[in-house]
Amino acid sequence: MKLRIIFLVQTGLLFVLVGCGGPSHIVDEFEPFPDIPNETSYSLSWSPDSGQLVFEDDFEGNFEIYLVDVETQSFKNLTKNFLNDSGSSWSPDSKQIVFVSDRKGTKDIYVINVQSESLTQLISIPEDIYVPNWSPDGEHILAKAYTENGDVYLFHVQLDGLESKQITKQNLYYLSLRWAPDSETILFRANPNNMFINYFGTPIEDELYSMKIDGSGLSRLTDNNSVEWLPSWSPDGKHILFASNPENNHTNLYMMDADGGNLINITKRASRDYWPSWSPDASHIVFTSMQDGNEEIYIITPDGSEETRLTNTPDVHEFAPLWSPDGTTIAFWAYKDGDPDRRLYVMDIDGSNRQLLVTVPN
Repeated sequence: MKLRIIFLVQTGLLFVLVGCGGPSHIVDEFEPFPDIPNETSYSLSWSPDSGQLVFEDDFEGNFEIYLVDVETQSFKNLTKNFLNDSGSSWSPDSKQIVFVSDRKGTKDIYVINVQSESLTQLISIPEDIYVPNWSPDGEHILAKAYTENGDVYLFHVQLDGLESKQITKQNLYYLSLRWAPDSETILFRANPNNMFINYFGTPIEDELYSMKIDGSGLSRLTDNNSVEWLPSWSPDGKHILFASNPENNHTNLYMMDADGGNLINITKRASRDYWPSWSPDASHIVFTSMQDGNEEIYIITPDGSEETRLTNTPDVHEFAPLWSPDGTTIAFWAYKDGDPDRRLYVMDIDGSNRQLLVTVPN
C-alpha cells in the first residue's frame, strides 16, 4: 500500500483537530466557542459503511479510542494503551482507523485493523504529529505537526521507506482541516494576521481558505470580523457549510459556494445554531439550536425554507448530531441537567426510534 501523508507544520499555539473518513465532527482542541454552551471536543465519527461509530474519551484515565457497534449497541476500547491515543480517522473501506499515539514518547501515526486489532506504525518524525485525516479516495492522510516553522509537507509513505517534499510556505495557523470529496482540495480556517490574543476569551477573526494538496491555489474564501466554526464540504463538493457569529451576539448557520461566492445565512435569527452536519444527499442539514432556550436537534433545508424539530426534551441537552453515510440515522450526544454522564444516542432522521448506545462516565 502506498499512502501520501500531508503534514501541516506550524509554530505558536498548539491546536489539535479530529477527523475521519466518514462523516465526523472535527473539533480543534482549543477552539473557542464564546456564548455557546457545551461546545467542547466531542469527537464522533461514523464508519463509511454506517455500521460503527468511534469516539475518544479519557474516562479511564487517559485518552483512548472507543468503537461502537450500532446494531448490537455495544462498545469497546479499541486501543487499550496506558498513554494517549486520539485523532481517529476511518479508512474509506471501514476496515482500518488511523490515529496518533504517544506510546513511544512522541506523537506518531499508527493504523489499527478494526477486526483483528493488529497495529502498524506508519510514520515517526522528530516533531509531534496531530490528528491524521484519511482522504475520501484512501490515497492520502492529512496531518499536522508542531515544529519551529510554519510549513506544509507532503510525505509519501511506503513499506520500504519515506519520501518527503515541501509543498507550501504559508505561515498560517491551520485549523479545522477538511478534505474535499474529490480528495484534491483542502479546506481550512486560519487567522490572516496570525494574531491569537485573547483566544480563550474574546473571539477573534478567523477566515476560511482552500488550497490544492500540492500547495497551489491558496484562496481566501471569507472576509468578515468573525470566527467560522466547524466548516464542512457538501457531499458533492459544491458548497461549504459553517457556523459563524458576525454580529457577536448570536450564531447562525451559513453556506457559500466552494469558491466563497453566494454566501447565505441559513437560519437568520437571534439564536445559537451550531454543530451542522450534511445529509448524504445534501438535501438537509442537521444541527443543534438553542432557539427555544435549550439545546435541541433540528433539520433544515440548505436554503432555510423548511425546518423540523427532532427532539423536545427540556431537561436534556442534545448536541453534536451527525448524519450516517447511508442517510438513515442520526447519532448525537446528550446529557441531563444534574447528571454529569454523557450519553451517545442514535435516532431515525425523523426523530423517532431513539436508542441509547453508550453512557460515558464524567
